[in-house]
Order: sequence, then structure tokens, then C-alpha cells
Amino acid sequence: MSRGRSAQRAAAEDAPAAPKASPWNLGNILGLLALLATIAFGIIPLIVSSAQQRLRLDATIQSAAQIVGSTLPSQVRVTVGGKEARNVYATVIKVANSGARPITPDLFAPGTVLRLRLGDQCEVVEQRVVGARPQDVRERARVTVIPGGVALAPLLLNPDDTVLIQVLTSNCRPQLVPSASIAGITQVSMRDAAKIKAEWAYRWLIVFAIVMGGIFSLLNIYEAQIKKMSRWQRQLIVFGLLTLMISALFFLMNMMLSSAFQSFSPTYQ
Repeated sequence: MSRGRSAQRAAAEDAPAAPKASPWNLGNILGLLALLATIAFGIIPLIVSSAQQRLRLDATIQSAAQIVGSTLPSQVRVTVGGKEARNVYATVIKVANSGARPITPDLFAPGTVLRLRLGDQCEVVEQRVVGARPQDVRERARVTVIPGGVALAPLLLNPDDTVLIQVLTSNCRPQLVPSASIAGITQVSMRDAAKIKAEWAYRWLIVFAIVMGGIFSLLNIYEAQIKKMSRWQRQLIVFGLLTLMISALFFLMNMMLSSAFQSFSPTYQ
């Protein structure tokens, strides 16, 4: 018996050593990729947030309704403010602080205002503030007429504060061109509200597709290789996938709750 065991021990010692398993096998790589993706989705919201830690002022046309067309029957006359008018539009302009810092009156260059030009041929018939968030902003907002548009006097706008200005114009089709001299703001952003929603919906869809595609790919590979993995490898991948899904969910919620998605209906008085 002892001779047999000795022979087996000697044969085992003479046998070539089994090759050492490489740490870069499929299970480890998948687990590492899952963790890296998790870290990336944790960092992306921070990058987005840090990019917003600056002054930003947006001016967009919220709506533009044509009240009177450019051509009318010969027997019809439309007067606005005592003058015959064509191409009469009621335009609502939204001015919003979409940054993360307050915009104060002292940031405006002395003697300047926020100019909201609608066209060289535009004649402003009436202008008024029809909505704001919060309500006290409406009480502080002052709008005056300038050639081809209106101007908003400097005022305090905290992050997410919004002012809605209704402008009644004639003899033109309104095309918004905002401008201002404000310290820390290179230019006033001018974007159509519908395009903003479409762009964010497209980005939302792309992020969702990438996340779901990655999850399904990992699940397929995981299912095919599950029998070849150790227990800790399986747990690592499952943990990475769950964390990835949760991080992606929070990231998408953060985008949906950002100021880019915030809107409200004005109260006309």
C-alpha cells in the first residue's frame, strides 16, 4: 500500500505542472467591462453637472400665432394701433436662466439691456410680460420697445427662473435674434423649444439603446459561458449588470429632471 502511494506521489511530482490560469479570461474581462461602464455612468452626470456650473441665458420663441395674414380681400381693412397692418403675429418669447448661477443686474454692461429683435421690418404694436416662474420675477420684469423688437431690462434671474414675454407685431414674420452684454456670458443661446425637446429625446433614445444593447450582449455572453465561470466571476458580472442598470436609470432621470425638460404654461391676464 505504502509503495503504491509512494509511486503515485512520485508520478505526480514528475508530471508537468498545469498551466496557470490567466487572469484575463472572459469572465474577468466581462466583469471589468461591467464595472468600467458603471463607473462611466456615475461620472457622466458629474460632467454634465459641472458643465452647467456656469452662467447661461436662453431666449426661445415659445409660440408664434399669425392673427392676420399677408393678403386680405380688398374690402377688408385691419388696423392695429390706428394703422393698417398685415402679417400680424402674437409671439411668446421665453427667457430663462438655464445655468447654475444667478444672473444679477450688475453683470450687465452699464446702460445695456437684453435685446430681443424679431426683424428689421417688424413693428411692435404691444408688448407685455404674461408669465414668470417664480411669480415675483413677473413683478420685476420690465419690457420696452426697441427698433425691430423688444428689450428686457436687467433683473435678477436665479437658476431656472423664467420670464414669458408676449409681443404683438405687424408687417413681418418674427425671427428671434437675442443679444446682450453680460459678464460671463459670451452669447445668449437661441434655440427653438421644439428642437430642444427633439434633441433631448434623441439623446435619451441613444443612451437607452446603448445601455440596453450592452446589457443584452453581456447577458448573451454570460449565458454562453456561465458553466466555465467560477462563482465569484458570476457574482461580479451580475453585480456589474445590476449596478449598470441602476446607474443608467438614475442618469436618465437626471436628464429628465434637468432644466432642459422643464416647461410650464403661462397664465394670461
